[in-house]
Amino acid sequence: MRLRTPRRENCVRRRMRASTAASSLDRYCSSFS
Repeated sequence: MRLRTPRRENCVRRRMRASTAASSLDRYCSSFS
């Protein structure tokens, strides 16, 4: 599932500031991992 490669950067950048939604991003980012 590597169709949104550019989104990975957005996800990683938000993970630093989205500590509250970290658990939600964790799963979303994991998809790009």
